Amino acid sequence: PVTASMASQPSLKGWQTWGGRHAFLCDGRVMVGPDWGVTCFAVALTTVLSVAFWIFVCPTLAGAPLVTSVGMLLYALTLTLLVATATADPGILPRAPYVDDAESLANASAERFVEVRGVTMPLKWCSTCRIWRPPRASHCTECNVCVERFDHHCPWTGQCVGLRNYRYFFGFVLSVCSLCAYTLVVSALSFLHALAAALTDATSGGD
Repeated sequence: PVTASMASQPSLKGWQTWGGRHAFLCDGRVMVGPDWGVTCFAVALTTVLSVAFWIFVCPTLAGAPLVTSVGMLLYALTLTLLVATATADPGILPRAPYVDDAESLANASAERFVEVRGVTMPLKWCSTCRIWRPPRASHCTECNVCVERFDHHCPWTGQCVGLRNYRYFFGFVLSVCSLCAYTLVVSALSFLHALAAALTDATSGGD
């Protein structure tokens, strides 16, 4: 039966029952992992290197405005996908706090199976979250939550990578690789341009 005191208590939202080491902002609309400090460092490092590239490298080449614009576009895309990966729900599975110690201990030694596309797969019991994890789900020791289709915990994004943010993470990897490759190629061209100019000046001075 529902008592008056229970009825007067406000109902908890889903993210308030997740547990773990995440921090939630804007009434649960934004979440960050326990490594958010590393994420801030990654953003700062990317920003400093990109600004130095725009100021000192891009102006030395012909078509500097276009070269700089492409670099800025890749930088903005990289940071957007980094923030999206770091603040999105990776696929956290809700805990079952109502399961007592005795039931948890019994489930830990029990076996349960599920059929996926005609293949029988075993389910694993998580003693921390007190749930049967579906196939490909795993418990992240960094965030202390179970994540559906868990891939890995990325320290640079400070977040688990799983079912709901894998696309953001994949896009982030592609964009940051493109940004690094573009920066290296343009920097190499700038160096060759400066070297050629120095050789020309030396040849002209010798004559």
